[in-house]
Amino acid sequence: MKSKRKNYGLTLLELLLVFLVISLLLMGIFSLYEKIHVKDLSNQTVDEINIIFNELIQDTGGSNVFPPSFDTVNNGIGIIKNVIPDYISGNSIISPFGTSIDIGTDSTSTNLWITIHDVPADACSSLVSNFSSKYKKIQVSNPEGVNGNGTIIQDASNGILYDPANAAADCAAAEVNSKVGITNWISKTGS
Repeated sequence: MKSKRKNYGLTLLELLLVFLVISLLLMGIFSLYEKIHVKDLSNQTVDEINIIFNELIQDTGGSNVFPPSFDTVNNGIGIIKNVIPDYISGNSIISPFGTSIDIGTDSTSTNLWITIHDVPADACSSLVSNFSSKYKKIQVSNPEGVNGNGTIIQDASNGILYDPANAAADCAAAEVNSKVGITNWISKTGS
């Protein structure tokens, strides 16, 4: 009489299915982590830019006009180094994304602008959304600045209002890494 042999363990197919399920779970976890990380860096960038604007506006001493040669290297670094020293590297201001930030004024020295270079595509919309309530003009362009200075997402002085759908489309059209430029007009209230 023959006895039936009992099989213990997993078949190759069962083992592959287990690996597939574990792989899919890990992919989902890493994807979620990346989204949370980018959102956190976006929030840090917004906080940093708000600090920079506030410090630079206070530095006008109530005149509400910046020095004619105001730019990142000549004026911005010295002011900002005292407030957010972790974001200064040599003569550059570095964003939480590890990319450079430029500061300057227009020809009248009353419009202060900040450009954040090489913003990750998935962070662009979040940054623009956060900036829309505080800053008067927001532009997005690809790294080379094609299309003039970029697509204007919001311009309060010309009646262009922030629209999340258009902002998302403009951020997507700016390619992988975009530039986000924001401008604020100096006034007695500092806004």
